[in-house]
Amino acid sequence: MESFRKWAPVYLRFCRTLGLYISFLLLCFLSTSMLNTMRPAKAVLSLFIFQTLVRVFAEADRATRDIALPYREEVGTHDRSSLTIWRLILSSKPILAELLLLLLFPILLPMEVGFTAYTAPLLSAGLKRPLAKALLLLVLLPLMTGAWLLARYNAFLWWLSDKTSPDMAFGRALFLKWLGTFLIYGIGGIAFALFVPVFLSVFYIFVTLGETRWWLPPLIIIGFLFLVWLFRFLRAVRIRRRLLVRLRALCTELGATLSPIRRPYRSLLYIKQGHSFTVSINEKTYHCKLFCARNRRNPLYFSETGIVQCLHSFRFRRVEYFSYTTQVEFGFEAPAPKILIVNPVPKEIYAGNTDFSRLIDTGESVGAYKIFTATGFLGALERNVLDR
Repeated sequence: MESFRKWAPVYLRFCRTLGLYISFLLLCFLSTSMLNTMRPAKAVLSLFIFQTLVRVFAEADRATRDIALPYREEVGTHDRSSLTIWRLILSSKPILAELLLLLLFPILLPMEVGFTAYTAPLLSAGLKRPLAKALLLLVLLPLMTGAWLLARYNAFLWWLSDKTSPDMAFGRALFLKWLGTFLIYGIGGIAFALFVPVFLSVFYIFVTLGETRWWLPPLIIIGFLFLVWLFRFLRAVRIRRRLLVRLRALCTELGATLSPIRRPYRSLLYIKQGHSFTVSINEKTYHCKLFCARNRRNPLYFSETGIVQCLHSFRFRRVEYFSYTTQVEFGFEAPAPKILIVNPVPKEIYAGNTDFSRLIDTGESVGAYKIFTATGFLGALERNVLDR
């Protein structure tokens, strides 16, 4: 009995990893079966499938929880030290065992099983089978390792979020995420296979037009991008206009004095110097500045020094592939209290910066400024609690 208890975790880890790889083989077959003539697309898609399944299994892995939760309790939910996270991941024996097993499967299994998009060019080149497999592994193993590291890192960050519970039902969570992945990639593979011919037809039309009217294809692309930008800008204008209408009506109702609002829509394009307007009520004057979140999905980080950072990231199914940060000054000189109204507002607002931050709610102070959403500001003004 003791021997069974000793080796049970090893056996369960092997079964779990085997289930991961079988899921990968099955999903690759389902989603790439219609891409036989598009090997580059199959190669990229199979790597995405592998990375996503590793992420799915890692999020429902107790080994990930056991190293992420102590770290979260120690440093908080939004502090990220990449070197420390990598050290924790690579020092976990169960997690490293998963990587070694995943790399062992393509070594032991025939070449035709798994990443077939990488195998076909080597076999069609007429190479001897041992040499072809050696070249395949030389390319495939680093790619698998990189995809696995990225998936594990993002799963660790997912466990750092304050939305995860240490008592989650791991089996149920794994099944639901596994099922969702199969639906997304299964339907997505078919849709992609149907989309490629359409894309090639459109590309052919563009090339044909370019031969006679070289300026027309670039003009169409620029026009399309402008329409996308215009749609987002008009949406922001509508949201800002709704705030201004409600603000003027509320000030009239409360008997508050509202100064002229200076260029209320300019901050939708870029941030101007100084404040936007003042509100005077009950012998107090509040200096307010309008700020715009251009993309609802990009979180904002407000620092006490008057700098706001915006985190832009490219994601797929909550997996972040790359990100970059832009920043702008929002500070202005005025007597306290100074208020910043974020409208339109992103899903998340933080105090601090992208390296260390804390999630804040509407009305919280960051240095000399109070950060409000439009709804929060109007509600606080109506209740006369702007300076609390």
